[in-house]
Amino acid sequence: MNDLIELEGVTKTYRRGPEEIHAIDGVDLGIASGEFVAVVGPSGSGKTTLLNLIGCIDLPSEGSVVVAGIEAASLRDAELARVRASTFGFVFQQFFLIPTLSAIENIILPGRFAVVKKHDLEKRAQELLQLVGMSDRAGHLPGELSGGEMQRVAIARALINGPSVLLADEPTGNLDSRNAEEVMALFEQLNGEGLTIVVVTHNDGLAEKSTRMLHLKDGTVVDDVRVAPVAPVREISTEQVPETAAFEAEEPVVAPVPSGYVPSESKPTYVREYVSAGLTVIAGALAVISAFLSWMAVLSGYSFITLVTLPGGAFGGNAVVRTYSGRGAPLLTGIWAIVIGAAIVASGVAIALRRKRGFLAATIAGTAGFLVAAFNIVVIFVRLDAASVTGVPPGAGLWLLGAASAVAAVVGIAGMRHARHSKRENEPEEAEAPEPAAA
Repeated sequence: MNDLIELEGVTKTYRRGPEEIHAIDGVDLGIASGEFVAVVGPSGSGKTTLLNLIGCIDLPSEGSVVVAGIEAASLRDAELARVRASTFGFVFQQFFLIPTLSAIENIILPGRFAVVKKHDLEKRAQELLQLVGMSDRAGHLPGELSGGEMQRVAIARALINGPSVLLADEPTGNLDSRNAEEVMALFEQLNGEGLTIVVVTHNDGLAEKSTRMLHLKDGTVVDDVRVAPVAPVREISTEQVPETAAFEAEEPVVAPVPSGYVPSESKPTYVREYVSAGLTVIAGALAVISAFLSWMAVLSGYSFITLVTLPGGAFGGNAVVRTYSGRGAPLLTGIWAIVIGAAIVASGVAIALRRKRGFLAATIAGTAGFLVAAFNIVVIFVRLDAASVTGVPPGAGLWLLGAASAVAAVVGIAGMRHARHSKRENEPEEAEAPEPAAA
């Protein structure tokens, strides 16, 4: 049996001043698809911390958490967010419904962040409401619902993205016995349909409905008992499910447990970003060098004073804004090449550090440098016949500034286009928001 979730030597340590608290201490655990695992133990034994580690809300201080063969620590923050949004469904003791949204709006909300694109969120939410016996309360605000009703809405919300695993932290803790029984019956039905469930509970009745019980004490698993066969895992799409004993559905509903989303990529090497950053830094360095080429009297054959008075001569550049041969044509080279080059280098460093605006900065700085060089080259050619030293073309400094800046601009534009394309691929399509239902 292949485990969907594996914990190997997992430790979670918190600091309270000089004291180290081992909330989880060296846990090895495997959870197979279709299991219904109840985590029990005294308060402070680490049950909630273990649930957070399984659900990738927290990462371990030591050891590894592996989901569908992918280690959680190897995933980027964006992929971890996708895993939390769609691999797992979360149910909490305090419900955490948004008080200003109706029941159906609360259920739909996580669907906005789903990895798998959905075009029928409202329809799916209605089906889930029917599944949990809340069809007639779709338009009610949380404040108008009982505790049991709010928890059933919370369970429907956890199922909206079709998770592979349902994680529940004391789901019956705030419910009376009757509502607790209904929630337990719903969990039992969901597990029977193939959904993997991990629940933290003090409720013996809920624990007895599980297929496996984990006993935690002081952050370690002291007992691991399989009490029933694992539910068969089967593909469920649009087949109708039988009505439950706890909730009599007016019509058959769609099964709430599709195959789910699991992580499929390990941490990338960022080759594209590093190559782009390297090209940009080199381009910036060459732009800075172009300013010094503008001042190299030995290579130009002119004295330094001549280079100041004839900034377009030989290597073409100057430290200040001057005019070409005194005829009123401005030359923006010299110190400007240094400023532009430094800005391009900084944008390359930002790209290497994966800062959001790195490619934009490279585009702006590169475009500015290219325009400055192109402007000066055009001016020099136009004013060439009027120069006191005739026949001196734009120097190597200007050409180098233009070429290096063009490279930086192209890298920046290409990087922004790639980022926009990746964002469109990864974002779910917008679904129309449902009209608020009347209470």
